[in-house]
Amino acid sequence: MTSARLKQLFKRQPATTTKERIVQATLEEIERGGIPALTVRKVAAAAEVNVAAINYYFGSKAALVATVLDAALAHMLADVDRYLDRIDKGLEIAWEDLFVYWFEGNARYPRTTKAHLCRPFAEDDYTGPFPARFRPVMQRMATSVLRAVPGLTRRQAESRVIRAVSAVLFPSVFLGMFAGMGEAPGAYVKGLVAELLR
Repeated sequence: MTSARLKQLFKRQPATTTKERIVQATLEEIERGGIPALTVRKVAAAAEVNVAAINYYFGSKAALVATVLDAALAHMLADVDRYLDRIDKGLEIAWEDLFVYWFEGNARYPRTTKAHLCRPFAEDDYTGPFPARFRPVMQRMATSVLRAVPGLTRRQAESRVIRAVSAVLFPSVFLGMFAGMGEAPGAYVKGLVAELLR
């Protein structure tokens, strides 16, 4: 995937409504300092609205954060669906594009990604929106691997998908731990796809 294509994928549309400005500002504030440092006042200042507007549209900080995380997840899942459509058509390069998309997206929005993963990692709670909505993606990926690699069992295909997704997720979310190690994301994911589809 080209750098220009990635920039286009991550290019945000300008917010046109007050509510959209608040959502966009909240995402930016989450990335700036994380959810623990997020305040309604910081969001209001960044969105150039008063605190009353946030309360009017969202009612509470918790509802605002939930809305923003849900919007970010929905955006990612819609993009992933397009990649999986290409994968289902037999386009092997789409696997690489999908993994680079995740790698770059997680690297660009690490605190948002970590917010989605907080309950599963910290509390062993897999009932939240991210696990529930991402599980079908993993199953669809396993089905695609089954189609692409003759002779695999469903369990083997699922295991390959788990290893590949984990190999993208961990270093992309914790970039600081891997700084200067390994290959550039493009070369790295080529190796992952080769292992996935061998």
